[in-house]
Amino acid sequence: MDIDKLGDKLSCTLTNWEVHNGDSLSKTPNRKGNKVINNFKINIDTRSVEDKLSSLINKHLNDAQKALENIRIQRENELKKQEELRISQEKKRLEDEKRRIEEEKVHIKNEKKFFEDIKGNVEAQKQVEKTIENNIVTNTRDTLNIENPRNRCIVNQTEERRFVEMLENYEKSKEYLEIMNSTDKDIKNTRINIKKTIQLSINQISSTKKQVLLSSNRIIELLSSLKNMKQSYDYALYMIANSLISQCSGQITAHPDSVWSYSYTYFNILKIHNEIDMMMNGIIYRSCPILLSGKLKEMQNMNETEEALFQRISSIVRFYLAINIQCKNYHVIWLWLVKILNKNPSREVPSVLVTALQIIPFFFMPVFGIQFRKLLDYIHNFIIPNINLLIENNPYPIKSYSQQLGMILNELRGTTSIHEPPSGYILKDKNIDIEC
Repeated sequence: MDIDKLGDKLSCTLTNWEVHNGDSLSKTPNRKGNKVINNFKINIDTRSVEDKLSSLINKHLNDAQKALENIRIQRENELKKQEELRISQEKKRLEDEKRRIEEEKVHIKNEKKFFEDIKGNVEAQKQVEKTIENNIVTNTRDTLNIENPRNRCIVNQTEERRFVEMLENYEKSKEYLEIMNSTDKDIKNTRINIKKTIQLSINQISSTKKQVLLSSNRIIELLSSLKNMKQSYDYALYMIANSLISQCSGQITAHPDSVWSYSYTYFNILKIHNEIDMMMNGIIYRSCPILLSGKLKEMQNMNETEEALFQRISSIVRFYLAINIQCKNYHVIWLWLVKILNKNPSREVPSVLVTALQIIPFFFMPVFGIQFRKLLDYIHNFIIPNINLLIENNPYPIKSYSQQLGMILNELRGTTSIHEPPSGYILKDKNIDIEC
């Protein structure tokens, strides 16, 4: 109700009340009535403000309670997310741990197989140790001759030369000359496709497991498709071996660690198509006579410096060592080293020994033990002094190799075990920038 109307009504009521009761105030109804009315108005205004304040306070309290509730809910959600993240991280940690355990099991299994292979070669090893002790220590020039039928590599000069002869007979054969020189459309297309597939596959080899497997499998598939076509199959084997050896004067010389990627590729092919063994051995022995006879024949190309020649020889030796290590043919490498050390060193020997000692110690220490240490002592005590005589006559470039050889020997003779494999031996898991 309007306050002014209410006041008028109250004033009228009071006047009537005073008249009815004979009160003298009825004479001045308006003045007193207005005072009462004003007081009433003030009381009503005060209550109205209080009501509004109370309503406003209640509203703010409700808003605060809602805000607090929202904060509580938000906090609970954050805690829930943190807990979910913690659980996820813990789950990932457990999965990583499980994966690590599985990898460790595989590693242990591989190590077990490795030592079982060594155990299977124990008789050959004992014979090697006995022979090396007689030959290395006394510096005799007897030719060592040990063969383990479980291994496919060459173990004596007669067999080595036989592989070279077989290669040269193939290069003179009607089948080879026909596929190389024929203008027949089908034969020519076959030849081009074989060369293209092999070259593309080898060019794509890198230091990652994935790429090595891809290149290996592509070559294996090519050979499998040609298995029933002897002329094309033999030609493909020949081209694969040639293409891999050609990397020695290119990638392996520029990036020595890359030898392991090429050796893994060769080993993967060898496991499925072991006929490549004849081609590879024939080409590698013919390319580097020091592997065939323990001494260097005329191998220097026109306009090739002695330094460049030594680098090329070292690269082929590096590849030879790598593929024999892949095949676990340690005794083959051992016999070749003995053959070199039982001769007076020639100028290429320092670079060859540097290459060998950069690769073999990790594999030879656990296999040959004290006999390997005797071999190192022999190089230090007898080979190095003879190399120094060569340096006096013409120091370049063998002086730097001799110094490098001396440092490697000092390091190896001061340790009983090698914990790290040679650089590049362990292929990378991801296709990132390659180190080799």
